[in-house]
Amino acid sequence: MSTYPTIAEGAGTSTRWRAEVSLALAAAGWLMSGALLLRAFALGGGPLRWGAGSIIGLLGPSSDETLSGGAAWQLGVPLAGWGFLYFAVVAFLLATGIVWNVRVALIMSAGGAGTSLALAGALLRGGSPLCILCVVTHAVNLALLISIWPGVTPENRQSKLTIGLAVGALVICGSVEMVVLRAAGDVRVSLTSYLAARPRVIPIGPTDPRLGPADAPMTLVVFSSFECPACKMFSGALHKLNRDFPRQLSIVFKSFPLGKDCNRYLAAEMQPRACAAAFGAEAANRQQRFWDFHDGLFSTAPLLTDDAFRRVARNGELNLPRWESDRNSAPVQEKIRLDVEIGHMLDVDATPAVFLNGRRVTDFRLPVLELLILRKLSADR
Repeated sequence: MSTYPTIAEGAGTSTRWRAEVSLALAAAGWLMSGALLLRAFALGGGPLRWGAGSIIGLLGPSSDETLSGGAAWQLGVPLAGWGFLYFAVVAFLLATGIVWNVRVALIMSAGGAGTSLALAGALLRGGSPLCILCVVTHAVNLALLISIWPGVTPENRQSKLTIGLAVGALVICGSVEMVVLRAAGDVRVSLTSYLAARPRVIPIGPTDPRLGPADAPMTLVVFSSFECPACKMFSGALHKLNRDFPRQLSIVFKSFPLGKDCNRYLAAEMQPRACAAAFGAEAANRQQRFWDFHDGLFSTAPLLTDDAFRRVARNGELNLPRWESDRNSAPVQEKIRLDVEIGHMLDVDATPAVFLNGRRVTDFRLPVLELLILRKLSADR
């Protein structure tokens, strides 16, 4: 016989009714989070495409932008996935009917309600595109808290402690989520800026370094300099985008060193070793080892000495005599100068400069780029 008190023991009709309503709300939230999670995976081109088409009409025309926006993925997991897990745990705790489990469910529900208040506020303010099912899920979450709360009355020390923890969870989770949303920014501003940009024709040669298939529907062209700190930070995003969109995105690298040895448009020397680094990278490209050299250089930067170049070349298992000859050759140096000319034609004046399907992307944070790519892929379906 269980030593834990349950709601059923001595509970009145109203208490049992509230418990059933709470469980039904948790189940409803779990189902809606599951629908949103399916759609989020479908937008990402993942394996769970089943059912995505039938959900589109329910979600509303702007839901895809919300589900792929900067705040829609947190700690590498879709926000809907966290909701799916959260509602499942709360439903399990409520289903046991054990008083202590219900108290834990109340604390969890309070934290979830704080998060829902922040997210719903952002949606309704226009900080993100309106997602009808998202708003309904947040409303269910708030109703869940309201339905559980009366079942934990402050009639003893344990109940008072539970309610205090619940209030704290609501405030803390809501505040943290507001900070996360503020960091994500208003993605619609980035969308508007991108769509307003004039499409440009960018010459891409067969030997340009590339990640992804040449016939992909989306092409991302990046003008970069190996002595540029922002380019070093952005370099990891290229591999992440390649992993996330292996068939849908082609990533092309163009050199735009901010050094006067190969960039005649600079008024002053900014990165004295950038040209030499670009020559070395193009020489590695002649041996089909550009990306190994690219990653090695950025891990070495800003210490771009000749010894560092040779160490990166050796680590990349390059033919060193050929690489030394190529990096000092006229064809390699002319290729870098040609990239610079193309960049100048496109009004590139800083690095990294990012173009998606010919349009300049001024906000190239990874979540924003993912949103732009997903939006275009979804529109083309």
